[in-house]
Amino acid sequence: MEKNYEILDYSDRSSKNSWFRKLDVLGKLWTVYGERSNPNEFDVPVEYLMIEGRSVDAVDGILDGFKKEDCFDWSRKSKTYKISNIKHYIFAKTYDRIKLEYNTFSKVAEEKAAKESVKKSAHDSGKNKRFIDYHDSDFYCKNKLIDFPEREAIYVKLVEVLYTKSDHNGHCSYDTINRFFESKHENKITDREKQTKRIHNAIQGLHRRRARQSVPFPQKAPDGRLIIDVNGSKGLVFYNPEI
Repeated sequence: MEKNYEILDYSDRSSKNSWFRKLDVLGKLWTVYGERSNPNEFDVPVEYLMIEGRSVDAVDGILDGFKKEDCFDWSRKSKTYKISNIKHYIFAKTYDRIKLEYNTFSKVAEEKAAKESVKKSAHDSGKNKRFIDYHDSDFYCKNKLIDFPEREAIYVKLVEVLYTKSDHNGHCSYDTINRFFESKHENKITDREKQTKRIHNAIQGLHRRRARQSVPFPQKAPDGRLIIDVNGSKGLVFYNPEI
């Protein structure tokens, strides 16, 4: 019999963070489970599940939650977790459900952040419009829709993070941009040089797609300044003047 799960408040930050932690741990277990051809039990190092410095007690609590859902049993000895008595069907269904909830929380959070950013932009600029506007998940240049050919491409995510996360001077750090990329399901990269290269490649991708757009993303503002410029080794500058 299917369980009746709680109705979630997707705008609640504590609930969102709780589901993110669950998916972090379950996703790691699911990876090992798949790599080992769906065994009935397997071992993983304790440190493998201590994501982002999470404590052992926190991981234990998350595993207890999955045990209560009858996904599997678990035990910890020294530096190893043993996952045993795996209920394959329940394990798979639980992973799918939590992944779905994660995606829903992410979407709600992104929509909320975008709306707050638009409100802040409107507040900061009074009734004046910006050269580039963003609303209802679309970008506009002087009220004309910018028709990105690939809506999920990394260069579109770059424009979104610059629009929503840049400070009042237009600066957006490389760390902020890479965290946003990862939240949008781009690969996690820890090497700083590779992070920077990915961002610069996204800028080039944005420029290369101009030939395929009837309304392309502009390279320069009406006064001749670059819309996206590099601020040394710190990050990028997004210039979006009032019009």
